Amino acid sequence: MNSNQISLIKSTWGEVISSGDSVGQSFYTILFEKDPGLKKYFTTDPIEQARKFTSMITFFAFKLDNLEYVISEARELGRRHKFYKTPESAYKTVQNALIAALAENLRDKWDAETEQAWNQLYLTLQSAMLEGALV
Repeated sequence: MNSNQISLIKSTWGEVISSGDSVGQSFYTILFEKDPGLKKYFTTDPIEQARKFTSMITFFAFKLDNLEYVISEARELGRRHKFYKTPESAYKTVQNALIAALAENLRDKWDAETEQAWNQLYLTLQSAMLEGALV
């Protein structure tokens, strides 16, 4: 990831979370619309799950200046998702839901460059998570 992408992620995520957990709620609504079968992997209260999601993305977004640390933490997250028996096929659905939720929440501030930055972040995290799931 380059410095411009990191800056875009930080600024757009800052904008999104300034309105509370709506992006987390949007994410799960979109995720379950895209694949209702994924609901069985989530046993936490939906509002609490949205908060956890928002918190996790906040952590990753604002730690990107230390990408190796972020990747290390994403590997650990992948290990946990292995315990949850998250299917590898879910990662693409999650990516699509995240991008759609961001676009929905950012509205006119969402553009191709921002979408590319977020896709790059997601693919970086996904790669580390899948690596962690193999351990």
